[in-house]
Amino acid sequence: MFDTDSAPVQAQGGPEHRTFLEKAHRPFLQVVVSAGLIVFFLGILQFVQPEGPGAFGQRLPWVVITAVMLLYALFNSIFCLASTHSTRYWNQSVLGYAVLAVFGGLLAWWDSGISIHEAGSFRWLFFVVSFAYLVFISIVNLIRIIVAFAQKEEWNAPRTRRR
Repeated sequence: MFDTDSAPVQAQGGPEHRTFLEKAHRPFLQVVVSAGLIVFFLGILQFVQPEGPGAFGQRLPWVVITAVMLLYALFNSIFCLASTHSTRYWNQSVLGYAVLAVFGGLLAWWDSGISIHEAGSFRWLFFVVSFAYLVFISIVNLIRIIVAFAQKEEWNAPRTRRR
């Protein structure tokens, strides 16, 4: 189920010698990196708590989660262009996004002590980022289909009319 050999080009020497960017075409690796970013930034927030009238306070973990989800959506959509199995990549990407959203939401809830419903507009931001992700990845897949169709078609120059 998790076999995602969707890197466009195998590096010389086999799969164990692939670079990070060649491995980055795997959606579940992107989820793991994104989850690591979430844990890293939430760990930093444990030591640095903003204060003052404009501070986010308890809602700052929700800011971190939303930002990382947006980064995942952006980079995952870009890497989708280079994948060789677009349907498999799309399915694993959406599943990975759902896992990241649930993991991030639970972690932010645990860290901040407030649920997404109590976090103000972050429930709406979760919806907007999720919808934008689905739009991004659908547009990329549509572009792939159009390009593949255009490459299959034989283009003939239009006939010129004699007057």
